[in-house]
Amino acid sequence: MDTLANAGFIKKYHTYAHNRLVLMVDVNDPLANSVIDPVSFYNLMTDPTTTISEPDIITQGIERHIWQMYTDTSKVVFPNDSSIQALDGKMFNPESLVNDPANSMRSMVYHDKVKTQQTLLTSIHHLETPMNVRTDKTRLGPVWVTEVEYQKNRLGKTDLAFVEIGGVGNDGEYLDRREKVNYIAAKVKAKGDGLPNNRRAAKRWIEFLLSESAQAILENVGFIRASPTELASPFEYTDIE
Repeated sequence: MDTLANAGFIKKYHTYAHNRLVLMVDVNDPLANSVIDPVSFYNLMTDPTTTISEPDIITQGIERHIWQMYTDTSKVVFPNDSSIQALDGKMFNPESLVNDPANSMRSMVYHDKVKTQQTLLTSIHHLETPMNVRTDKTRLGPVWVTEVEYQKNRLGKTDLAFVEIGGVGNDGEYLDRREKVNYIAAKVKAKGDGLPNNRRAAKRWIEFLLSESAQAILENVGFIRASPTELASPFEYTDIE
């Protein structure tokens, strides 16, 4: 959105939904439909016997949120470890994992367990992870909760469930990233000869996304509603003409 605003295409945007990370598991897994605390989450993911289906660290956008979640969880589990507390979750460089402390969750999952093939990297995560869990290639995989709901409600597959990731990070926000995963929409100004400018249709579509009807639909398939403040007030770029 910042790029669009700086290029003169938009003046504001609306947040209309959120999502959160969970662990996809087989419905018969002992952890299915449970909530685990940060220490249990850390122990589960770093256990050398737990097989994990993970998105490729470079090519898939969900991984930036997983990377940050693993970083935040490590900091919660090791509050007095200065080397862990110094980890930068926003510094997204897979090559830096070799310099992480030995007890870094992100390094153990994405470096150590990749080498032992206990972590399998996917290319099309939301297609491969359900198959990996179904075929027992992996026990679990971090996904958006909406992906589990899609398997159940749209595809009619009842063999998968999810594990909620409980707790908050040192910043007081949920580890499952629900406060950081935003779905946003904006009216885009057409630029250039021959381009359509359907601003009225765009306005009506955004109004629908912010409506109670759309919010109920989104919530029904696993998304988190936008807050009343988000629904009422868009983010406006005041310093851009």
